[in-house]
Amino acid sequence: MIHLKRDRKVLVGVVSSLVTAVIWSACFWHFVTEFKSDSFTKPQSSHSPSPYPCNCQNNGTCQNEICICLDEWKGDHCDIANFCERHKYNSAQGVFTFNRILVGQYGYSNEECEPHTLNANISKATRLCTENNRTITLQDVTLVDCNKNLENLMEQIMGHITEEELLKIAITTQILTSEPDKMTAENITFAAQMVEHILNQSNLLDSFQAAFLAITTISQLLNVNQTAFDPTNIEIFNITQSLTETLEDVLTDVGSSFSQVVQPNLAVSSIKLESGTTRGILLSALKGYDDTLVSKRIELNTNASKFLLNTNAEVQMFINVSTNQSQVGKLGFILYQNDKFFQSKVHRSINDGSRR
Repeated sequence: MIHLKRDRKVLVGVVSSLVTAVIWSACFWHFVTEFKSDSFTKPQSSHSPSPYPCNCQNNGTCQNEICICLDEWKGDHCDIANFCERHKYNSAQGVFTFNRILVGQYGYSNEECEPHTLNANISKATRLCTENNRTITLQDVTLVDCNKNLENLMEQIMGHITEEELLKIAITTQILTSEPDKMTAENITFAAQMVEHILNQSNLLDSFQAAFLAITTISQLLNVNQTAFDPTNIEIFNITQSLTETLEDVLTDVGSSFSQVVQPNLAVSSIKLESGTTRGILLSALKGYDDTLVSKRIELNTNASKFLLNTNAEVQMFINVSTNQSQVGKLGFILYQNDKFFQSKVHRSINDGSRR
């Protein structure tokens, strides 16, 4: 049983390792749908609290007695911070300044590589803002080699590498694609190839952190200039098809520890299905001020008894899943903001549910 609620343009993909699992009433491996609606109007910012009963703070807006918060805030009244504040980082390589960074996302330094380097005008450093047990923390700063480009990284990743080396390659690739609006068609193709290699290696080494970095890079690439992204280009066509298949493999590999990653343009989640179980899974993407995807607005109920309509959600999907007594499986969700890389007309999986 599949139940969909949709309110705005977004793409939803569902992938399942159906060699070992069955989705009731819809035995498929890959499902993609696109939809658009004008039913949701982006609220206007206001500096005054909303009237009772919402009492929204920090420019939150009341809709249907629920606060719609800016990405930087969360909570019933938009009164809980969801960011790491602007700050400076002192190191032997210099002082790096970072603007406000949302929880679960990477921020880039205002300091850039010098004009005479290979990576001129690319940020020199990045760091991740995380939250654990309601404590928001800045992770260590990673510096980029201003004279190492994607071609150098491709040569490195094609050889035998350790997880530590893979992480260095993944973080550098992420930084080098941090300004997608400046990328050419050749850059896009090369970057997508790098991401595919990183995803494959992350699966082999079972490195969730490397997969996290790869998905962050994909999210950035979804912002590439439309004029530079030409799906009729055979190289772009081939890599988008291959990248889609690789992402599906990562999400449905029963031996992988991959769980969930949410970035501004891409949210992916993988759920392990134990043997001999039947349960409902409900995915909800809640409304926000803008079209970006934020972890606080992605809800995944892995033990839902039925579909429950949430009027504050832009996207909802409910699936009943059953596995037999001797096998386990994986179910993956892919939620993304545009179809530059993940177009159903580009890649179609086998409808009988078999892996390939």
